[in-house]
Amino acid sequence: MAFGGEFAVNEATVNTTWNSFERIYWKYYLKLEKEFLEVIDFVEFVPENYGVYSIKLMQLLLSIGSEVDAVMREICQIADTERSSIADYSKIILKRYPTLQSQRVCVFRSNQILSPFQEWNLESPSQSLPFWSAYNAVKHHRVVEYSQASLESVANGMAALFILSMYRLDEIYTEMGNCQQNIPNVESTLFYLENWTFKFKFSLMKNHYQIIDDDEKTVILPS
Repeated sequence: MAFGGEFAVNEATVNTTWNSFERIYWKYYLKLEKEFLEVIDFVEFVPENYGVYSIKLMQLLLSIGSEVDAVMREICQIADTERSSIADYSKIILKRYPTLQSQRVCVFRSNQILSPFQEWNLESPSQSLPFWSAYNAVKHHRVVEYSQASLESVANGMAALFILSMYRLDEIYTEMGNCQQNIPNVESTLFYLENWTFKFKFSLMKNHYQIIDDDEKTVILPS
């Protein structure tokens, strides 16, 4: 069904499964993450370097912003033929995911915490999302706004995309019941979510090997 009667439903989106989301969206997230990791091999990922900007960071920001738009559209079930904006997404996503604004992204091997959606609100959906505002500025006014393609903008964009992907995977797990767990098979090596609950359905597991409780020396699956 359409949300509030505002948008038509894209049947291809409605039929999203765990496998299709992981293959089409999550694999692309991992590609972007790999590119970001390559950048921070040369520019230390610390707050002191948040203002650093470059052509590579600009390319990443534009790619990340475009993918955030795609994942938000998928979450909102808005047809590809429908015009939509960050304001439209905010009305649906902030209601659907009440913990989104407080969700914190932890950086592996670091004490850094990112909260990209902390200030996101319905009154100013674009301006209250700094990485999105930077993405739009660079997209439309590249010469003047080049410096907004910063390490900070890219890091928060990556964190936002990570949160949205994890929430969508958990939603598919919960509502569609067609997957074994609520985390992707290939996990992020950059981020993890604070206070995230791991869920696993043994009943749907297709195992090619026996699972053994090594302490009890008993076979768990197949039973």
